Amino acid sequence: MASSTDVASESLTLQQVVTVINQSVVVALNIKLIERTRRIRAELKDLSRDYGQWTYGTLRDGDFTCGVRLPSALAQRLTPGQVGWWTGTFEAVARREDARGRMSQYDAWRFVASDFEAEGVSEHRTRLHQAEQELTQEGILPHVARAWRDDPLPWRIGLIGQPDTKGWEDVEAKLAGATQIDLHRIPVKISQVNSIVEGIHRANQESLHALLLVRGGGDLETFDQPAIVRALATSQVYTIAGIGHATDNVLVNAAVDRAATTPTDAALYVLGQLEARQKRETTEDLRQQNRMLQQQLAELTTRRQRNPWMIITLVVAIAAVVAVVVLVGSGR
Repeated sequence: MASSTDVASESLTLQQVVTVINQSVVVALNIKLIERTRRIRAELKDLSRDYGQWTYGTLRDGDFTCGVRLPSALAQRLTPGQVGWWTGTFEAVARREDARGRMSQYDAWRFVASDFEAEGVSEHRTRLHQAEQELTQEGILPHVARAWRDDPLPWRIGLIGQPDTKGWEDVEAKLAGATQIDLHRIPVKISQVNSIVEGIHRANQESLHALLLVRGGGDLETFDQPAIVRALATSQVYTIAGIGHATDNVLVNAAVDRAATTPTDAALYVLGQLEARQKRETTEDLRQQNRMLQQQLAELTTRRQRNPWMIITLVVAIAAVVAVVVLVGSGR
């Protein structure tokens, strides 16, 4: 535990800061000490949300984490995994409940960074680079993305994720109204590598059109594990990953056929492919009707039947079908 002398200085490690915040004694004094902190040393764990002027993410020091808010102009110059000293101040934010319903103390504070002095990269980032090199030597990376298969409807889509998480629920909600999609659920423990790998293998044993691997919480670094990358890259089923936010980038994204920014985006991609397929079917049906009417008109003309009203009726019908074909085609 950090001493009063340690925390009284303006420069602290994030671990010292969180230790002070979590102390249950002399709370008022601890708040004053945190408010006086102007520099902390920590790793940039991730950048998860960009709201124009500000970008939000997470700082880490060992097992300790806290939120960070920094100018987007500064965030654009940074890469997750960098370690160094952050200049700024702490701000109070709403406390959140963890998975067990307990209130988190350090989530009540977020660091607002104004500058960053880099010292190097984290051990995790170094290991990630080594894993990427190994996967490249194995021929797993770079992955050549396959085109979406234009199979007849309905499509059977696999959903790999953890039930009762936001990502899982978002996909279910988006695909619920799609009558031409049969959603095949494959529940896994999203924080366990072996569980995810087994889920991918199970999906490949099913007659699926595509599989969606989605995350609804948990550590992003799980999706940097080589075992998951190998399972996805060698999948016989079209793969879509919806792991994080637009600014998150994990190794899994390099091994799938479609890397979506979020679970919702992954579901919307499937819906977009479905809509395009249905438009093509509608257009083809109309073109077939047009060909049949053209054939009937040709037969009437050949037989030289003298019923002008029937011919006029067919001509009008053909014109109407052609107009619909053009209208549907322009809306694609």
